Amino acid sequence: SGIPCPSVAGVQTFALPIMARTLLAKGDAVGARKSFEHALVIDSAYFPALAGLAGLDMADKKPDVARKRFEDVLEKDPKNGQVLLALANLAERSGVASA
Repeated sequence: SGIPCPSVAGVQTFALPIMARTLLAKGDAVGARKSFEHALVIDSAYFPALAGLAGLDMADKKPDVARKRFEDVLEKDPKNGQVLLALANLAERSGVASA
């Protein structure tokens, strides 16, 4: 009985993007990137971490790297609505017409 408790990995995965955004606010893009990447080691399709890394890729003027992150998830989960929408937004932001 009692309140269900998420797994330690789930809690850690949830916390890492929050830590990454805090590091970004402090100007530590390298530390933020490491936190996002760590979250993806735990769950390779965790959207907040994917989106955070894609944002860093865009800030580094690497839209192809950002796009590949999302496409890699779509290979495993072709109906992932969050990722499909993110790809459409990325194409719009980078001025690439979608097919």
